Amino acid sequence: EGASASTDLIEASKIKLDRLGYFGAVTVDTPSVPGVSDQIDVNYNVEEQSSGNLSASLGFSQGSGVTLGLSVSENNFFGTGKRVSFGVNTSDSTKSANFSYLDPYFTVDGVSRGFSVFARETDFDEQDSANYVIDSTGAAVTFGYPIDNISRLSFGFGYTNTKLSVGEFPALEIGNFVSQYGKNFNTYELTGGWSRSTLNRGMFPTSGWQQGLSLEVSAPFSDLSFYKTSYRSNFFVPLDKDHDFVLRARNEVGYGGSYGDTDLLPFYEHYFAGGINSVRGYENNSLGPRTVPNPNTVGDDDPFGGNLLVENSFELIFPIPFIKDQ
Repeated sequence: EGASASTDLIEASKIKLDRLGYFGAVTVDTPSVPGVSDQIDVNYNVEEQSSGNLSASLGFSQGSGVTLGLSVSENNFFGTGKRVSFGVNTSDSTKSANFSYLDPYFTVDGVSRGFSVFARETDFDEQDSANYVIDSTGAAVTFGYPIDNISRLSFGFGYTNTKLSVGEFPALEIGNFVSQYGKNFNTYELTGGWSRSTLNRGMFPTSGWQQGLSLEVSAPFSDLSFYKTSYRSNFFVPLDKDHDFVLRARNEVGYGGSYGDTDLLPFYEHYFAGGINSVRGYENNSLGPRTVPNPNTVGDDDPFGGNLLVENSFELIFPIPFIKDQ
């Protein structure tokens, strides 16, 4: 109040409101104060949109087959800004249940705190990968710290119990791993990350750059010692004044390895590529290294994934014809 008016700061405040994801539209106007020649008012107008979802789903996907799901999520719990979600899903390849809670303003300085619990069973054979099943349960606590208006650091600690089931004649790599390390693992995970976003909106952005760097390390007292690091980015460039046509560039680089008494990255932590959400035109998980079949069987090799992933895609976002609300 009474400060010099800054067009840049006024616009920056509008962008902050857009990024929250709570509003369908945000506008700002600066009318002159009646009877005063050198003062203006700053008025922000917001159009609220639903911040929560209750959904029951029946569908089919390329990688998971028939899917059934029930989920409840609220990104502005009782108007506090806290995020709460619960979901149960089942498909040909995955059965899962999860609950998460995040307080984005655990402190007045913008430090966030969240926790999550989950249970998940994944049949990789149903995902067109090697023949094994992973049954995992776990929990995690995370904290986030704002560096500035567009960047954050995150830290976390989690625990996961992983149970491995393999077929009668597993692939050579899987059989060797089970013989050396067994089928039941307790992993204590330390995580860290950095994220930065200049996107113009929290949902359906049309300009800006979002990027993030993450590191996950299993603690030395875990049953297996390994690490994974990844970098992801999304870049949006509008091609016209109204942002009807937008060029999007997406890329991901991931690498994982082992340390200590563990000789290699656990195979169930491998990276996979291929499919509609990865590299379109290829079957799900079909790109990359493949298994060596068990000598006691007659069969083809299966996708096995690897410890290095480099993935890029370029997209053109355009209006759907004959649809009024885009």
